[in-house]
Amino acid sequence: MIFRVKGMTCDHCARTVERTLGQIREVASSRVSYSEGTGE
Repeated sequence: MIFRVKGMTCDHCARTVERTLGQIREVASSRVSYSEGTGE
């Protein structure tokens, strides 16, 4: 599943979102891209 992530202003934001998604038990893996403004 690919989704838009609004409000990111830097790579640190993307890492924070990715780390937060990783803490959700139901999420097997995640990848967030600041440059693309997406997560999957």
